[in-house]
Amino acid sequence: MKFSLLLINIPDAGYPPERLLREDLEQVRVARDAGFDGIVVGHHVLAHPYQFPDPLSLLARLCAEAPGMHFATGIFLLPLYHPISVAEEIATLDVACGGKFRFGVGLGYRSKEFDLFGLSSRDRVGRYTESIEIIRRLWTNESVTYSGRHFRMEGVRTALRPAQKPRVPFWFGADADVAVQRAIRLADTAVGDTWYVPSGTPLRTLEAQIAFYRSGLAEMGKPFPAEFPMRRNLYVAADRATAFREVRPGIERIYASFTEWGLPGTQLEGRRADTFEERVKDTFVIGSPEDCTEDLRRFHECTGANHFVLRIQWPGLTQSQVLKAIEMCGKKVFPGIR
Repeated sequence: MKFSLLLINIPDAGYPPERLLREDLEQVRVARDAGFDGIVVGHHVLAHPYQFPDPLSLLARLCAEAPGMHFATGIFLLPLYHPISVAEEIATLDVACGGKFRFGVGLGYRSKEFDLFGLSSRDRVGRYTESIEIIRRLWTNESVTYSGRHFRMEGVRTALRPAQKPRVPFWFGADADVAVQRAIRLADTAVGDTWYVPSGTPLRTLEAQIAFYRSGLAEMGKPFPAEFPMRRNLYVAADRATAFREVRPGIERIYASFTEWGLPGTQLEGRRADTFEERVKDTFVIGSPEDCTEDLRRFHECTGANHFVLRIQWPGLTQSQVLKAIEMCGKKVFPGIR
């Protein structure tokens, strides 16, 4: 069983970026000392009012802070970029972190992000699948000739390869069934590719999707991946009441932003429940250490997930609250599951 910290310190505009970086580095060190196995960084472009640091630049700095940990993007908006530059950047990162990188990729859902790059969101699936094929070939072939709808190249060669052999594994972000089917088709699970399970899907829906994922892999003759990562939104405090009181405002604020941005399935108010606790049940992991241990164990037993990527920081929480929760995970939550 592995645990990674989703580093998502995204203060509002005007927050000193130097202080943001110091806080990120401190969280990485505390997570390392608490027994986290890895660090994962998300990705958005021009996400005003939030400050989203560039993930690849940030990861290059973070891996120097905690040698030996695993690092990943979770997820990188691959359709926005050219696969040649991405292939060489990720190869460089894999070398920098000692061959312990996982390349989490996804389509993206904000039309604004595609508009800013002069792209159409209608082309995102095509750009995504073509990019994955090109990146794979650049990492493993002597030369690459490719003719697709979005990218064309002839006899392209790179001497810059990842430290991992044969290549860096992909984590495919997927929410809807059609996206899970795409992850099944794209993944070479024998070399570590896998579905990266999203955070907002309730347990009952997840169980059905994972059964679909397992059967789809089996039909294609692919083994179930040795590493099966799942993102969960978690907050732990000394007792359940304190945890909910401290984290609720930040969760409601960020989910309101997600809804405004057009992320499907994020309307907490739309879930049939009388209280906030009931609305986040079977999706979030919030409470005392005992509550969080039990919830994570249940997710593991019901889904087979063996690598939890945990978002702990939410708008409004202080650095000391976040560090305390990270330490509490290591001392009081993880030992009951490992």
